[in-house]
Amino acid sequence: MATRILVVDDDLRILPLLQRGLAYEGFEVYTAVDGESGLAAAKQNQPHLVLLDIAMPGLDGFELCRRLRLQEDIAIIMLTARDEVKQRCCTTSLLIRQPRLPALAGAQRSGRRCSSPAQGRRSATLPSLDP
Repeated sequence: MATRILVVDDDLRILPLLQRGLAYEGFEVYTAVDGESGLAAAKQNQPHLVLLDIAMPGLDGFELCRRLRLQEDIAIIMLTARDEVKQRCCTTSLLIRQPRLPALAGAQRSGRRCSSPAQGRRSATLPSLDP
């Protein structure tokens, strides 16, 4: 069974690139273009990992992260080009600025452990995500 990854990003130039690249690496990839559809896709597909853009209209990445964490303990990697987000990084497992596919694949496969600095209540281990 392939590892399921949900990619939530409103940038239609980046989303298909991530989807194709991760699928090429052997992952089962689902996509959503906004926070609301991301929430529904997470419920329907039960991903092992969510790659989540922060800056989205409507339900942004921070709020989606918070809602996903209320439902289950899921590994989340936040994708951003921003510098000021470190202090707001809710309960994410990892924050990647200006992501590149090899860095994402490496982070997913490493099983890194990272605690939540904002709330201090959880730590998450990124699952070992071999396809």
